Amino acid sequence: MSALLVPAGGAKPPPIMSFELCVQNATSATPAPPCSPTGTASAFTGNTTATVQVTITNDRTSTVSIGSADVAVPPQLKVIPNSGVPASNVGTSVDQTIRLRNLSLNKGQSFVARFNVGTACAGTADWTAVGQKAFNSTNGTGDTFGLVPLSSTGLSSSISTACHLAFVQQPTDTKSGNPIVNRLPQLDQSVTVGLFKNNGDALGACPAGYESGCSVDVGSAPGGVSGTTNQSLAGGDMASFGDLSITNSAVATQYNLTATGHGGFAPQVSSSSFLIAQTVTPLSCPGSSCTTGNGHQPLSGTNLGPSFVDITSSSGFNFMTVSPFTLSTRTIAPEGCTGIKPFNVTGFAESDNRQPGSGTLTIRYYVNKDLLAATYGKNVGNQFIPMCVGARPVDLSTGAIYDCNDSSHASIGWLGDAISASGRFTGGSARAICDPDGYYYGVISSYQDKLDATVNPTVTNWGGSQIGGDNYRFFDMSIPPGWDWRSGP
Repeated sequence: MSALLVPAGGAKPPPIMSFELCVQNATSATPAPPCSPTGTASAFTGNTTATVQVTITNDRTSTVSIGSADVAVPPQLKVIPNSGVPASNVGTSVDQTIRLRNLSLNKGQSFVARFNVGTACAGTADWTAVGQKAFNSTNGTGDTFGLVPLSSTGLSSSISTACHLAFVQQPTDTKSGNPIVNRLPQLDQSVTVGLFKNNGDALGACPAGYESGCSVDVGSAPGGVSGTTNQSLAGGDMASFGDLSITNSAVATQYNLTATGHGGFAPQVSSSSFLIAQTVTPLSCPGSSCTTGNGHQPLSGTNLGPSFVDITSSSGFNFMTVSPFTLSTRTIAPEGCTGIKPFNVTGFAESDNRQPGSGTLTIRYYVNKDLLAATYGKNVGNQFIPMCVGARPVDLSTGAIYDCNDSSHASIGWLGDAISASGRFTGGSARAICDPDGYYYGVISSYQDKLDATVNPTVTNWGGSQIGGDNYRFFDMSIPPGWDWRSGP
């Protein structure tokens, strides 16, 4: 019997390799930023053809040489094939990887490669997120080593905005499971997304690097959208989505659609908010004036008492819908309604499309008196109560409705009543607060508060009425031209 004896300390130590990358914009004469630990992010102009310079350095702490490397390029910088130099060392593949071969870089040595890219419309390209690799062989095999990002520079590439996506035909409130339509359903029902220059004109072509074709990916927040969620930007102008749908079991849930340039050519944008509801009732709008017509529009929701609503608009409305809506299922109530007491009845949401200069909405909302008494106690007569309502701003010059958190529009909340933490009126006023769902929420005032009713929603009257043999309290709300609307405890 024999044995092989290995002297203590004779095991071969594992190889060590630390390497860095420097990413520079080399389109002009002087590549930038400098390759130093103090270097800033690299920067590129959107929708152009640019030259990228990549320097790979084998750190002095390495114990092996770099034979080859795979430099992964973020999708926002579309690699132009066969543009790498020096051609004897630099090659590209279809997966956005620059292959550097036959390097033989000992510790402390560097190699410089250049290649051309088409830049995205805008955004940030993260070189650390896509994975960088170096090998101790010349052909891309052998031991693999990762990037040391703290010793690198330029790995966050900012791309200045030259073009952007935007929703042209916005989604509107839609029944659960039905195709999501836009705010002009009497025309083309599709939701559409367009590609635009900074000045708002249609770009008319796919961005640099995507000349062979570009498309848009659509999602939703929260998730759940189904249908054909990728569509081509025909001629670089418009992508049309006609079979999107969302199914959920709630009375009504707030959504936004999202649109992103496929392959990273344009950052994600969001549509204005809309509801997926159990019922969505279109109103009659003869002569551009909408109304619920004869009778009261019923509203009902799971485990919630029924209510009713009558809506009438002045002229300037192309169409309108009404849906059941409630805030009672939210974990956190809208900040502008802190202290409000929910009275466990179904509220409503109104959605419409308007012409420039559209007028006032008049809404009568009915709540069962027994449900009000269960929340506020028995009372004599018909007293006014705090009601949480939400409104989105309307651009009066175009009739477009947008979310309060839309960065492309400046707006402030409407003025309403202040209430205490216990839900009582304080006698003061309070500005409605922008909520993440896109609406300014607050407590609507009454005419007795003498706030300016030409710019602020106001309850102009309240009283009693019988519906189906039950006693109801009604509240007449006047919504001035600058606001879209929903109301729901």
